[in-house]
Parts: sequence; structure tokens; C-alpha cells
Amino acid sequence: MDDLVSELQKKIAGLLEPGVQRDDLYAQEEAEKHNTIVERWYEWTQEIFCDAVGLVIGGPAYLHAFSMFFRMLGRDEYYLPLDKIAKQTHPLGWLRIRLLADRARHLGYNADAKSVEKSWDLIAAGMNVNEEHHGFYDDVFQVEIQQTIDDMLTEADPRQITQEESTPNATTVAISPVQLLNQAWQVFFNDSKGYPLWERNAIHLFSQR
Repeated sequence: MDDLVSELQKKIAGLLEPGVQRDDLYAQEEAEKHNTIVERWYEWTQEIFCDAVGLVIGGPAYLHAFSMFFRMLGRDEYYLPLDKIAKQTHPLGWLRIRLLADRARHLGYNADAKSVEKSWDLIAAGMNVNEEHHGFYDDVFQVEIQQTIDDMLTEADPRQITQEESTPNATTVAISPVQLLNQAWQVFFNDSKGYPLWERNAIHLFSQR
């Protein structure tokens, strides 16, 4: 795993390399910033990998639970100034959602990905926050990041959610905890008022299996 992360760091360093080499104070400051960005991605990659493992195992339920939890933590998950983001051992929640939603689309969870992104965008707009990563992330990083995470998932080989678990019929008894959680989110979105009663019944029926 460390070898894969180190390789990603090298690729990010290459993407940050300026097209024109300069030898002045500005160039020195930029070089120091680029070194900090590359170093930070060692820790950030670990977190994004863990997010991806959750998605592979839990499917849409994990995506929605992850999104709901982090978007309620406040403004700091949407924006941090440069001096703070440079010290963060975790990427911003908004960035993690961007990358997780992109991965969800590739797994076929298009509506779920669109839903969580829309929620974050609406809340950010309400707080008058614009997406800004101060150079610590750029869209050109995405392909390399996702390829690295793909390779890490191949190495880890986590248990993958089945089609039946990810698109459950909420009226049937769940066959696994993963399916039960996906049923729960499905019911919550479709009938939030009826959810508490459904949850009690569903847990009872699942426990009787």
C-alpha cells in the first residue's frame, strides 16, 4: 500500500511542476508549498481509501450515511484557509464527497451520487462558501487519485456489496445487515414520516431470521 501511495505522491509532484523554471523568492515559496501538498497526500490518500472501502462494502447506504454525518459537522468541512488546510491530516469533507460521489457513479449509483453532491452544494451556497482547496487538490489530480485507490482496493480485496443488497425491496426481510441499511435509506427518502415504524418492524423481522 505504501508503494502505491508513494507513487501517487510522485505523480502529484509531477502535476505540480511549473512549466517555466524560475530562480527567485516566489519560486522558492511555491516549491515549499508543493512539497507540503505532496506530503499531505500521504495521509489524505489513506482516508480516501477508507472511504472507498466503505462504499464497496456498503454501497449507497454508506454514501448517504457518510454524507449526512460530515455535512452536519459545520463550515470547516466545506472550507479552511490555507494555513489550516496545510496541517490537516484529513481532506475536507467536501473533497471526500466529490471523490466518493465520482466513485459511486462508476459503480452505477448515479442518482445517489447526484443527490449527495446536490445537498453539499446547496448547503455551501447557503453559507456563501465557494469550493477552494488552495492548490492541495485540483481536478487534474482526480484520475491519478482514483487509479491509486482502485489499485489499493485490489490489494485489500474487501467484501463487495451484491446487486440484491444495493437495490433492495424494502417490503422484504433483509438477507444481510448491508441490505437492511440500504433498505433503511430507501424508506427514509421515500417515506420519512413512516420510517420510525418501518425501522422497528424491519429490525424485529431481521433479528428473527
